[in-house]
Amino acid sequence: MKRIIVILFIAFFALQLSAQLVQVSGFVYQRGDSSSTLPYASIINKRTHSGYQSSIDGFYTILMAPGDTTEISMVGYKNLRFSLPINYVGTSYHKNIYLKDEVTTLDPHTIYAITWDKFIVAFKAIPVEEEKVYVVLDNKLNDKTPVNATPHLSLNGPISWLYNKLGKKAKEQNKLQELRDGSNSDMEYSRRITNQYVMDITKLPEDQVTPFLEYCHNDNSFYAYATDYDIKVRFATCLPGFKEKMGITDEVVPNNTTPSDTLKTTPQ
Repeated sequence: MKRIIVILFIAFFALQLSAQLVQVSGFVYQRGDSSSTLPYASIINKRTHSGYQSSIDGFYTILMAPGDTTEISMVGYKNLRFSLPINYVGTSYHKNIYLKDEVTTLDPHTIYAITWDKFIVAFKAIPVEEEKVYVVLDNKLNDKTPVNATPHLSLNGPISWLYNKLGKKAKEQNKLQELRDGSNSDMEYSRRITNQYVMDITKLPEDQVTPFLEYCHNDNSFYAYATDYDIKVRFATCLPGFKEKMGITDEVVPNNTTPSDTLKTTPQ
């Protein structure tokens, strides 16, 4: 019997509570312009913490009980609150919302234009302190001697990296490296591309080696770092054109002897 009374009491209380809920609806407008609705505005019942959004045309609807307060907010506008009258009797309530623009005034600042050349000059003038790295050879030693772990490289971040790229010292290092690379290529070229090497591949006489290399022009770095196979392919590509230019023909020697190249004699 007690259980039945409790169930009836809960059902009656729920009916009374549901009877007190009011469907509040309307449109969200921009203040001062009744023709501009605001879509996707946030509508939150502060008592129940239930939230809704206005539709794409600015329409909203929310359930409220008399005395509840609802807050409407949107980015770029000031928040607005309204409350349903505590003595309101009814199932629906119409309420249009007008949000006011939120304007933030920033302090004035002066911006000075600067050219890239002036920026480079000003940037080079910034003193850069090179970071020191401590290396400990023995954990028992208390003396830690600071050493530069990476010469010519600062560890202070992107500012130091940019300084090393644009600084005078960095440019000198790049020029020195270019000279070293060029000299190494020349030395390797001289070591590999000898007269005998070219003669063995092309079967040309020695007096034609220099003209052939000039005709089949390649950078010294190619000869320095290319494989023998790549060099032979390059020579084979240039050889027919060189022979045609110089008037060299491949003479067919009878009795299965090796053909030799001879120079055509052209009348002067």
